[in-house]
Amino acid sequence: MSFKKSWIFEAIERRRYQLVARALKRTPALANEVWIEKQGRNDEEIHHPAFFSALFERDLKLIDAFLNVSVLDKNLKGYDQKNAVSYMAYDDADLPIIQKLVEHGFAFDEPGFCGRTPAMTCLLSARGYRTFDYLVSCGADLTAADWDGNTLVHLAAMQPDDRYIRRLEKKIETCVFGDKEALYRMKNKAGRTPAHEAIMAGRYETAYRLAQKTPDFQYVDERNRCLVGDDIKARSAFHEIKSRCRDCRKPETIVVHRSVSLDWKSNTREIA
Repeated sequence: MSFKKSWIFEAIERRRYQLVARALKRTPALANEVWIEKQGRNDEEIHHPAFFSALFERDLKLIDAFLNVSVLDKNLKGYDQKNAVSYMAYDDADLPIIQKLVEHGFAFDEPGFCGRTPAMTCLLSARGYRTFDYLVSCGADLTAADWDGNTLVHLAAMQPDDRYIRRLEKKIETCVFGDKEALYRMKNKAGRTPAHEAIMAGRYETAYRLAQKTPDFQYVDERNRCLVGDDIKARSAFHEIKSRCRDCRKPETIVVHRSVSLDWKSNTREIA
């Protein structure tokens, strides 16, 4: 590790594949070389791992040169503490690189910027459905939440592209572990379930579909306040959905879950 920019970074930027490959073969430790840059008034340290520089070049030969080094640290993190897969999870054009990383044992579900997993990053970019589908099929954790408490189901429910939420619904239905309804009842820090977020985003058909998946659809918090806020259109849409939902027509059937015991992938946790 060095505070100066090593020559290996220059070789990577110039895409000198053979030079980089020979250097890594001769000195494997270069695979974990890190360039530390200080920025801002507080001299904040920003880490630039050599392997991440190779990823940015999107050159499969360069990437392979690093992957063939046995001492490469697969948990290397840099910049804003994202993992390697998160850096690539923006566009379907980088799907071959992501597949190569996952095949070589890189973590594909570690939280990065704003606590978002690679699948979340991919979903929000709206340019990587095939990559999103691949990460979900690899076993992306559907209970993981970002800093705002949003799960993949929350984020997908907000998207105008219906493919994301339908892919997750299919994944949940085919999974034999855990309480499936609990994933639809989970609240973010704003106190909203995925159905509420769909209403707020104007995705009313999605909201109705998600509301039907919970027998006792929650529309108020513990103080009897409507969780959809003060937006008149959102409130109107909400009450329309409530009236259409078979199990939510009678007020006495509407309850608030203070906690839900969830056993998902053999991990037991309490969801407030």
